[in-house]
Amino acid sequence: MVCRGGRDAQDTTRNHIEVFKFEVPVVFNIVKRQSPTAGHGHGAKSSLARLVQSGRCEAVNSKEYQAELTSLVPRTSGEVDLNSEARVFKALSDELRLKMVYLLLTREMCECEIIVALGLTQPTASHHLSILERAGVITKTKRGKWAFYRGSEAKVSRFLGTATSPSK
Repeated sequence: MVCRGGRDAQDTTRNHIEVFKFEVPVVFNIVKRQSPTAGHGHGAKSSLARLVQSGRCEAVNSKEYQAELTSLVPRTSGEVDLNSEARVFKALSDELRLKMVYLLLTREMCECEIIVALGLTQPTASHHLSILERAGVITKTKRGKWAFYRGSEAKVSRFLGTATSPSK
């Protein structure tokens, strides 16, 4: 297969146009792509077998040990809603949002009070408050046009270990 291309180049010294024609052979390299999961874990299985053979773990049979390891995830996470927990961890992973949470654990506050207390713009405060609210870390109560927020002490204490103040 051949691609034909052209390029017009103007020679400013001679004030005329030259047209260059060129032929370039196109080579197709067909690469067999594997699915993202193809072969996944194969190296891990052989590593596990080598680990068992080395005697550095308590297991005797690598296939049985593999089955035991793969059954750990459902047993350890149980009935926990991992998406919900991940959302809480993401919400609490920002320093500004942590400040908001600790502030809202002290008392209920209007959004404008939070803006003043933390020196934020309204869009920034609203963005971070909505993330915290979706994660269930804070609750919002509407009173007319005013939105008041309060920290969810039970949820925060579960994830931070303290419900009233940051550790120093």
